[in-house]
Amino acid sequence: MTESARDNMKPINRIFRKPWMGVLWFFLFMGLFIFAGVPLQHHFGMVGLALTELMILIMALIPTLLSGQKLSGVFPIKMPSGLKVLGVFLMWLGTFLVVLVINVVIMMALPKEMAQESAGLGNAFTSVKFIPALLIVAVMPAICEEALHRGFILSTMKPIRKDWLVVLIMGVLFGLFHLSVVRFAGTAILGAVLTYIMLKTKNFLYPAFMHLINNTVPLVLVFFVTEATGTNEQITTEMLEQSAGISNVMTLGSIILFACGAPILIAGGAALINRKKASEYTPEEKTARNKKAIRVIVVSAVLSALIFVSGLVLMLGGMFTGMPLNIDEKFELTQASEPKVYTTEITLARPYALQYNLSTDKGLIHFEIVDETDEPVVTFFANEIFGNGSYTLSPGTYRVIIRVVPEDARAYYEANNEEYPAGGFPNLKMPADENDPVQISLSLKLL
Repeated sequence: MTESARDNMKPINRIFRKPWMGVLWFFLFMGLFIFAGVPLQHHFGMVGLALTELMILIMALIPTLLSGQKLSGVFPIKMPSGLKVLGVFLMWLGTFLVVLVINVVIMMALPKEMAQESAGLGNAFTSVKFIPALLIVAVMPAICEEALHRGFILSTMKPIRKDWLVVLIMGVLFGLFHLSVVRFAGTAILGAVLTYIMLKTKNFLYPAFMHLINNTVPLVLVFFVTEATGTNEQITTEMLEQSAGISNVMTLGSIILFACGAPILIAGGAALINRKKASEYTPEEKTARNKKAIRVIVVSAVLSALIFVSGLVLMLGGMFTGMPLNIDEKFELTQASEPKVYTTEITLARPYALQYNLSTDKGLIHFEIVDETDEPVVTFFANEIFGNGSYTLSPGTYRVIIRVVPEDARAYYEANNEEYPAGGFPNLKMPADENDPVQISLSLKLL
């Protein structure tokens, strides 16, 4: 901007170009969002969310007009480059992996809160058909939310000369924007990356594209799971809490291993975003650029290696220390012998995944997991069974008890308050007598 143009600006134009005004406008908007947008979404569901997105767009355009800036200056749109689009995609994929690790950590620390958040989002997504959901959840935020954040608010940050500071501020604001403790870290990182892309490309289409991908992927996954399971039942907090709380050290290690390529993806994407034509570089710039590229490659490779090793250590450590129960053995029992008993200590209250595979050469087995008060947590009768489940356990001592069901199975069922099958067990080979050994194979893991 020339000095004469700056002098001709009205006072209100100057005010709406100040960084403090961008931050103030954000908090003014958040007040409106809390007292108008949230009730709209509560009462009208996805329609309310669409109206909220339109409200966000209006709240981006009003201060832009008051700033006296051209719309093309605040929301610059240029023909996208294929390499830059690829760069944005790679940056999104790397960011997605980083956020995935963060979310697993949050699942471990706050399973109930994460479950409530996920259940609410999942049920909102599936309350309408896929195409309307795609428009409201992915397309509209990519335009409206980006117009506010990477549009007006970012335009007020121009006086700040340090890009890293602008990226930090915008990331924090984007995290706060989502009004969620469990989603703050992930959305803040996303907001920071979106801001970096906008600063480097000066093209509104690129952050909008990344925002679109980021919101489309979980939406597609939710609809895919709903279709695959063949159910439209509402997702409950309890269902998600069971899976969220299962995350343990071994799970975290495996996710970190999966995400080890994030630094390389982010660095590669950034290189493509910052790429210029060879003719635009002077010989000195080419030399400096090549040296910088080598440094970035080395640093990102080292980071990826460190992440890989960290994930491997956590996963292997979790395999040996993270399982309260890890049984894999064969033994024999008789109807007259004492039951087989395994004891384990639970120190952390959370949902645990139980994986089991049990088989016998004859007879029925009564399998139980009981707590300190002898209250059954898991119980079943079988001669061959495998499967898995999730059970919320409190700290304390738990016992796995395995008995051979006596010859009078009906009386034993009734004594244990279980319903005896109507047809009995006509094809099941039974022990010859109470001292006839039953060969049992057991594989049991509590994660």
